[in-house]
Amino acid sequence: MILGACVTSKKSSGFSLIELAIVMTIVGLFVATAAQTYNLYTKRTATNSTLEKKNSIEIALGKFMSVNGRLPCPADPALPVGDANAGRENCRPDDVAYPTLACNATNSLCRIEGARSFVFPATGTTVQGTVPANTGPERVLRGAVPYATLGLAPREAYDGWGSMFTYAVTEMLSSSFFLSQGGTTNNCVEVCGTANEGANLTLNAGAGRVFTDVIYASYGTPTGSCAGFTNSACHASTSTDTVRTAFQGLASRTYAASNGNFGDPCSGTFKRLSVIMRACEATASVSFNEANGAIDHRRWDDATSTDIKRRNPNVIVGGFQAFDSWMLAVVSHGPDRKGGWNAQGQMPIPCTGAGRDVINCTMSSSTFIDQTYVSTAPGATFYDDTFVSTSPIRESDKWHFSTISAIRNKEGTMVGIGTDTPGMALDVVGAVRAMDSESTTYCDQNGGSCFEPRIIGGTGIECPGGWMKGIVSGAAVCESKVSTTSIVSGVGSCAAGSYLVGFCANGSRLCKIPGGADPVCP
Repeated sequence: MILGACVTSKKSSGFSLIELAIVMTIVGLFVATAAQTYNLYTKRTATNSTLEKKNSIEIALGKFMSVNGRLPCPADPALPVGDANAGRENCRPDDVAYPTLACNATNSLCRIEGARSFVFPATGTTVQGTVPANTGPERVLRGAVPYATLGLAPREAYDGWGSMFTYAVTEMLSSSFFLSQGGTTNNCVEVCGTANEGANLTLNAGAGRVFTDVIYASYGTPTGSCAGFTNSACHASTSTDTVRTAFQGLASRTYAASNGNFGDPCSGTFKRLSVIMRACEATASVSFNEANGAIDHRRWDDATSTDIKRRNPNVIVGGFQAFDSWMLAVVSHGPDRKGGWNAQGQMPIPCTGAGRDVINCTMSSSTFIDQTYVSTAPGATFYDDTFVSTSPIRESDKWHFSTISAIRNKEGTMVGIGTDTPGMALDVVGAVRAMDSESTTYCDQNGGSCFEPRIIGGTGIECPGGWMKGIVSGAAVCESKVSTTSIVSGVGSCAAGSYLVGFCANGSRLCKIPGGADPVCP
């Protein structure tokens, strides 16, 4: 007997190194493609969101200008969302008097020198708004979009990358007045008042005067009287800015002393509001004029490989479009967020380093660079900002912004969409989509054959003893029931050469001769 050995072999399961390398390469290609697609998607989404918000801001600026006759001052971006003064315009950075150049303590709200000078009118000129009667450089205010003042939600003031839009505006066009700090030539007086928490404070500047500045303001538990107040430990830091925004430039104002307006500096403590305002007469003034803009807007020029000044087509000086005459600038700081403030009132990425876009976040600059040339390569030409606006969307001579977020036609004439010759109040050539519509009457294109929708809805249909077979000019066309008894009793056929087409209510037959007139019931 021969004994033999039985040998079995096993094939190793799993991947070899070569197979694993092939799999990893394929996975890597898929991951890289997916990552690139995702990056493009997020970039496109952020850009589209930024442009949509740009439109909202431009429309809100136009509505504000239409109602107030001026542009708003910037807000302080260092105030976090939820602060009582967050998103509210502040026309006096750090309480400095015009025309002093200064920033507030956080360097987030500044009055800076404009790109050009303005010759102020002579003393005694009286139009809307007042300015010192001298010659000097125009001022520009820089800060953030005043979303609360514009009636926008906080999210509308932040771009697609989470940074607050920078907003700069020519001060001449944003303040309804410019006055020096008191003096007998302005015939200034002090106006004082106090109101308990929950009550209203009413101040009147007096005949011919407006409130020009805040001498003292405290919401909390201030001590003293109009002869002199003193802050206590319970004092709202927003007091001065809030009172200035509420009263400055007005002849009179009533304002609530409440936590809603100032925040709560000491919970559980009964508070009051004490205010001393300066009120002055105007010495010189100017009306709102876009030509007074003092912002420099620049674009990349391929011929010189530099950013050059843009002319403002709306401002003509000496027969030419003017330089350095832009009213405002609204800027998104782009994906790198350099110089942008977040919703917590912080600047995560400081405005430092090289690159063309650094000029857009430099608080001391009244020059802004547009997005005509974008470069993500590190160095002097780096630029990823989105320069979104240089002017508001303003009402025209035919259209007006209403106070209910709508527009109306001033002339009361016919409006055509797709036609230059409208034949009615709104004449649309093409399809109209209405998600919801309400009307008391519907008519044909000539204004006739009208009927009321309530008839279709079931009310207003009256056909006693019968049923409705149609609607003509808003009224139901009824048909009476046929008397089957009469039909039975009158059994017979139509005359020779005619045929039956129906029955009448009395049971009689309706017979028609071919080619003849339709028979009519008696």
